[in-house]
Amino acid sequence: STTTTTTITTIQQLNQHPPLHSPTLQRPHTTPTPTTPPPPHPSSTQYTMVLYIIGLGLHDEKDVTVRGLELIKSSTKVFLEAYTSVLSVGKDRLESFYGRTDIVIADRDFVECHAEDIYLPAKEADVA
Repeated sequence: STTTTTTITTIQQLNQHPPLHSPTLQRPHTTPTPTTPPPPHPSSTQYTMVLYIIGLGLHDEKDVTVRGLELIKSSTKVFLEAYTSVLSVGKDRLESFYGRTDIVIADRDFVECHAEDIYLPAKEADVA
């Protein structure tokens, strides 16, 4: 089981870095000139969105790592991805072990059609 932090970068942040086709990157025999990204436009808003992607293991509720369990317990919202993962225990047993009563099942339809319900709350709070 592993715990991963995923950061979603806004388009504005991507635009602040030189493109891969930049002339300084195409000439390996020259030393690239360091560039400073321009400051963000005053009217723009930047968000750093963090989701904790936590591996639950292959068998039951006790296969989660200690760090993963801490993140599950401390997150405001918790989703159980039930599209590709197969556990031998149900949601009730996971909630009991994790000390929660509000785990949201994210099945195929939820993951494919309502993904924003997972990542948008990460603007305001911890989501696992």
